[in-house]
Amino acid sequence: MQRFKNILAHVNLALDEHPALARGAHLARQNNAKLTAITVLEEHPVQAQAILRSIHLTDALETIEREHREQLEQCVRPVRDAGLDVDIVVTHGSTFVEVIRAALQRQHDLVIKSVSSEGIFHRTFFGSIDMHLLRKCPTPVWLIKPGEAEAFRRILVPLDPNMEDGIKLDLGMTLLKLGTSLAEMDGAEVMVVHAWRPYEEETLKRHVEPGRFKEYVRTWGQEAANRAWRFVSAFGREIKPKAIHLVQGEPGYVIPDIRQRPSHRLGGHGNARQSRPTGNVYRRHGGANPQSARMLGPGSEAVGLRLTGALSLSVGCEKVDRRK
Repeated sequence: MQRFKNILAHVNLALDEHPALARGAHLARQNNAKLTAITVLEEHPVQAQAILRSIHLTDALETIEREHREQLEQCVRPVRDAGLDVDIVVTHGSTFVEVIRAALQRQHDLVIKSVSSEGIFHRTFFGSIDMHLLRKCPTPVWLIKPGEAEAFRRILVPLDPNMEDGIKLDLGMTLLKLGTSLAEMDGAEVMVVHAWRPYEEETLKRHVEPGRFKEYVRTWGQEAANRAWRFVSAFGREIKPKAIHLVQGEPGYVIPDIRQRPSHRLGGHGNARQSRPTGNVYRRHGGANPQSARMLGPGSEAVGLRLTGALSLSVGCEKVDRRK
């Protein structure tokens, strides 16, 4: 089981709730870990200093930072009062850059961040702060929605079972390790989901005889099942065949919609049988739901999965300069 030892929780002072801080405190107590709360002020434009100087308000920037620091201190006070030490960091700049920089400089092994309903949970979030973190942060990122449940029945781990690509292999193993660790902490069930699609399916469908095309798709699906089983078997015995689900289609579309779509559940050693996942896999809308699933997902361009859901944990591959 992987234990988190140095957790970074981003606090958005504009929000009324701070679930990232609460979850970070919970994990820190469970793992006897260090906890740091960070908030990022928008970097002031160059002309701000000139304008403030011209109207004799040269101390205004210091006042702004002091106020944000006091607000962050107020947020962490209940956690400290409960007996947990919390460091605080107040910095300026781009939120995703400063969070990544802090994670690198302070050697955090987990970043937790709250998002609003307009963030990770809608497909229009590409290019957002959250998406930048998912793509670029080399530390696992846990995005959590205000008001969501503290306990979940299922941990959903999307997987690209590519054992030939070293980056994807390491990333997949990391996600399985994190997924099984979080499941053990919460007493939850792990679901591994592999989205697959035949190469140039639509093109071949137009040019290949129907019987042979059907055989092409069937063979591709069987190979997807075999690859998923080999990958999970290489990870270890913690994940059983019945926990591995296959769904046909583009990952960014079919994984978030897996509750409404049929999947194949592995019956053993790569042999697939048709089934539907039982229970509520996740909720795209609404508040706390103890039966919804957390989603663990790779955020790297190399993997190509784009996820929405109640929660996403991601390990990115792009680099950010750790120097200030």
